Amino acid sequence: MSDLFGRKYELIIGELKVTALDTSFNIVKNLDRESNTAEFHVLNLSEKSRNTITKEAHPIVQFRVGYGSSTQMLYSGESISVVSTKAGLDWDTMVECGDARRS
Repeated sequence: MSDLFGRKYELIIGELKVTALDTSFNIVKNLDRESNTAEFHVLNLSEKSRNTITKEAHPIVQFRVGYGSSTQMLYSGESISVVSTKAGLDWDTMVECGDARRS
């Protein structure tokens, strides 16, 4: 992964911490009583990592972003679903989340 002006991220899903894989995200903040939602896509997690995040029923997801050595929490919530699909040679793991949820 190229250095983009010192930018960094940490996506923590239960026991798994992702910092160097291609990751995309969409976070929707609501001003009403609805849950804030997020969707994360991580490319090419190993089979062991995919199994780690699916063994827990609804792992807590934290997304931290920043520059250099400091990061700040951008999102924290509970996973609603974790789905991994194979597209060609790549594995795309999608994690859907909601905050203030009760399983």
